[in-house]
Amino acid sequence: MTRGPSILRPGGDRSEIVPGARILGIGVFLASISMLFLAVIVAYVVVRHKAPNWPPLDAPALPKVLWLSTLSLIGVSVFLHRALATVRRGVAKALMPQVGFAAFFATIFLLSQGAAWLYFMQNDTTFERHLFAFTFYMLTGLHGLHILGGMIGFVVLFVRVWQGEFSWANTGSLRYHAIYWDYLLVVWVVLYGILLLDR
Repeated sequence: MTRGPSILRPGGDRSEIVPGARILGIGVFLASISMLFLAVIVAYVVVRHKAPNWPPLDAPALPKVLWLSTLSLIGVSVFLHRALATVRRGVAKALMPQVGFAAFFATIFLLSQGAAWLYFMQNDTTFERHLFAFTFYMLTGLHGLHILGGMIGFVVLFVRVWQGEFSWANTGSLRYHAIYWDYLLVVWVVLYGILLLDR
């Protein structure tokens, strides 16, 4: 059998026995993650309102590199949706580069988050210093863990693209990957918005 990104196999998604089962599954999965993020946000709000000064007077400003984080996640979603459009048009050659660009922007997001953490640590904003530091690390760290999960998904996605798994009738895991990263983008916008409003 021919392998390579230049081949898109025809046919439907034969791995999905019950139509709509996978989209329902990812919906339930994202709903469960949402409850976790909601609990963390509620905890943040409680801590914020109980603190006499928020943010603390000695807390550093939010690093501007977080804007790069936001733009990076937008880039991931844009290129994954372009990849989906490419599959639906049957243009195989452009699929691998578009998935590659999406993975590149996801990597930039992780690097920018690391730079933000380093910035806070260099300004002596540690867990032991005050709750502001703890909540910042908690919000961004939890989101970062889900980004890492998405990065693992990219490895699987690259293999499937190389094997020519996707076609106009079988977007399969590429579609679900795009939904997951769209979700992470929305969650990040909410989390970053909360942090910005408190400055």
